[in-house]
Amino acid sequence: MQRSLEQRMAIKFCVKLEKSVAETIPVLKKAFGVDCLSERQIFRWHKAFAEGREDFNDENRAGPPSTSSSEDNVKRVRDLLKTDRRLSVRLISETLDITKTIVHEIESLGMRKVCAKLVPKVLTGDQKQHAEDGSPASNLATTASTINHGLIGHFNWILSACLRLFKQAHMEREIDCLTRDGTRV
Repeated sequence: MQRSLEQRMAIKFCVKLEKSVAETIPVLKKAFGVDCLSERQIFRWHKAFAEGREDFNDENRAGPPSTSSSEDNVKRVRDLLKTDRRLSVRLISETLDITKTIVHEIESLGMRKVCAKLVPKVLTGDQKQHAEDGSPASNLATTASTINHGLIGHFNWILSACLRLFKQAHMEREIDCLTRDGTRV
């Protein structure tokens, strides 16, 4: 933060000396090196100072702070999840009066979202089983497995039926080609 304030002061100094943006950029890059503001930011600040701006500081921004995942919110979410781990993100946000995006962004919980539910990143076997017992995803997996086995069974039956028909047709053709005395036609 202090470094960008220094650069803004340098930009204002260049504006007072009536240097153009094209002359200001190399001066700043030489003075600040890799810590230099981007050219876009230099253009923006140069224009603002040329139009009469005097203050170096950023203006106050409207709206909530960029991070609302305060320790209080993290603790509230963690406590709620201890009561029932299968709560959805929407239900957590409604219960605690926190936006859904903030609930998604709380990474310090060490959890990830699975089917709109927050679950620990590393689960024990019991936890996995408990999570699967009531989840629609496990029911879907069971149904998909059943359908898959059924399809494979049907496919095998169809394949064997086709082979039988093919053999039968081949035998009939062989029989038609033979004469009564056993020679081929």
